[in-house]
Amino acid sequence: SAMVTAVSLVSSFVLVNAIKFKPSSSFAVSRTVARTTFSSFAFVNAFKISPTLAIPKRQTSRSITSCKMSTIVPNDISAKDKQQQQRAASAFLGAIKADAATQTSHWSYNRTAFHEELKQAERFETPEFYKHNKFYDVDIGYQSCYGDRLLEIARHIAASVNDESSSSDDCLISRKGQTQLINRFELAFGSKSVYGPHPSPAISADAMPIKGPWRNGSIKGFLSNIQEMQSNEQRTISNSGADDSQSDAIAKMIPIVCAYAGHNDLMKLVEIAVRVTQNSNVAVAYAQIGAGVLEAFILGTADDISTALKLTLERFRSVVALKERGPNDNDDGNASFELACSLVAIVLDILDQRPTNLEEAVAILSAENKMKPYLKSPVSIIA
Repeated sequence: SAMVTAVSLVSSFVLVNAIKFKPSSSFAVSRTVARTTFSSFAFVNAFKISPTLAIPKRQTSRSITSCKMSTIVPNDISAKDKQQQQRAASAFLGAIKADAATQTSHWSYNRTAFHEELKQAERFETPEFYKHNKFYDVDIGYQSCYGDRLLEIARHIAASVNDESSSSDDCLISRKGQTQLINRFELAFGSKSVYGPHPSPAISADAMPIKGPWRNGSIKGFLSNIQEMQSNEQRTISNSGADDSQSDAIAKMIPIVCAYAGHNDLMKLVEIAVRVTQNSNVAVAYAQIGAGVLEAFILGTADDISTALKLTLERFRSVVALKERGPNDNDDGNASFELACSLVAIVLDILDQRPTNLEEAVAILSAENKMKPYLKSPVSIIA
């Protein structure tokens, strides 16, 4: 379940360094490309990146990335700000595109068999959009449930841009904004959405893949939690999120960092976005560590993954130390940060070993004793 958000996050890191799409690139498939909507481009405007082209209501991510990034950044800002905005736009578009590219092979748990199939189909070097999803069937180019959440958060931010009566972060900080985000998620993933009725009917193995998108555990828990909360007063983030710490958190932090990199309260904003559907300290810790890495790339304080990880590790170890001395210490939350920091330290040690490919990295990482209880999800993301 980690691979889709893993690829989304990695693609954010890749594109944030201005690696351009090429016809042979694994992200520039000429056949089918990621779908996105006008709201996504409104989100791009949320951090003052204004497309100069007229964009129709529905547009593909290929159409946007095929134009030079320099054409969508206004000229009336400093060179430093322009660079940061280009990186943020690249990270956001990279995440959307990568999610769509991997949705078709989502949850391929037998990696050896999947790789063999790709080789037989002569697609091992270009696995994007390859149909191998055994759980659900949606059109090629559409998002997974992870990408859909990423986009809904982006749309939520974009919807608040024209509200001159509030600050730019009110859509996440204010009670009203949080309730609106909860309601938006219900509309996007509830019984009246393309995801179908909730609770979903039991599905037998021989009925898979189902036709249409698949709700994963945190979305199901979120919908169950809010079903009996009819009034907006009841709909709070402390009540809505499921007890879930899977990799969904990583996807949700991407649009937050793209919009608010450098914001003093960035980590608080990330926490709010995560807890809407995952009220878990572990999920928050993973997302905030990932946010620190992505922010380092967007702000330009790091230009390689090792540097970004080291800066993030130093930053969060300081946070842990402060919490240990603080009067309002949250033992569970602090333990989650310590765990996340320890996993980052393992990754840095493995990077020093210079594994030559993903498989080698996964093998080294999975051999670490500390990783054994966590192999279900974080191992592939970290690798």
